[in-house]
Parts: sequence; structure tokens; C-alpha cells
Amino acid sequence: MGQVYEMGKQSPQTEQKIRFDVPTGILWLRAMEQDPEAQNCLGTAFLEGVDVDQNLAAAYFWFKSACNLGCLNAMSNLAYMYIEGLYVERNYSIARFLVEEAAARGCPHAENNLGVIIGFGLTEEADETLAKVSFAIAAKRGVVAARKNLELIA
Repeated sequence: MGQVYEMGKQSPQTEQKIRFDVPTGILWLRAMEQDPEAQNCLGTAFLEGVDVDQNLAAAYFWFKSACNLGCLNAMSNLAYMYIEGLYVERNYSIARFLVEEAAARGCPHAENNLGVIIGFGLTEEADETLAKVSFAIAAKRGVVAARKNLELIA
């Protein structure tokens, strides 16, 4: 498999960047009011350093808080931190658990990340056929990174 892209990372092929529809200050207010989507967005802002200084501890905190409130995208984002070993010790088993749970509950980004875990054999022997299935499901649901991943392993 080639290099995969997720989480709004800039890549050599795209200039994709994260954009928020509301100012970061409003995200803070909503996050403090226990809005899981706002918490996830704030976690992403800290992870990427968008409108705030990059702070992996804060990203982890907000993703974990959003997960506890049932935010599926936050589960996928927290899994990403475990896959990359960002702030936490790299742990593919925890990452897989998180993405399987989020994918089973309908999160297309988690389905893409599951394809990454399966395709690279991070928790068991690599299986490109199963990875393609996960990428295809995510791509059909609009995940741009999944379409790129399908092209890379085709």
C-alpha cells in the first residue's frame, strides 16, 4: 500500500486544509457546554494547530471527552492519535477497537481508518481485500481519503 491520507493532513497530492464554520471562540463555549461535535472540532484544532497553538495533550483531552459523549468522529480521531503515537504511546489494538466501534455505528472516516489498519496489517496480517472493502464503504459515503486509498491499492 502507498501512503494514506486522513484527518485533513496536507499531502503532496492535495492542498486540503481544515476549515471551521464557526470561530474557535464559539467552539470553546460549545465544548464547555458538553457539545460533543464542538469538542471534536476543538480537538482537531489543537491537533492541527488551526486558530490555536498545536497542543497534543489538549487534542487528546477534547477527543476523549467527545468520545465519552458518543461522538463517532472523535473516536476515529482518537484512534488516529494511537496509530501515530501522538501524545499517547502507539497502540494499534486500542486504535482498532475505537475505529471498529465507530465504523459499526456508522462513521465513514472510521471505516477508512479501519481499512488503513487492516491494509497495513497493524493488528494482524495485512489483508488488502478487506482493506479495499472498508475503503469502498468509506468512499461511497464521501470520504475523499478513502477514494485516494482505493486508487493506491488498486
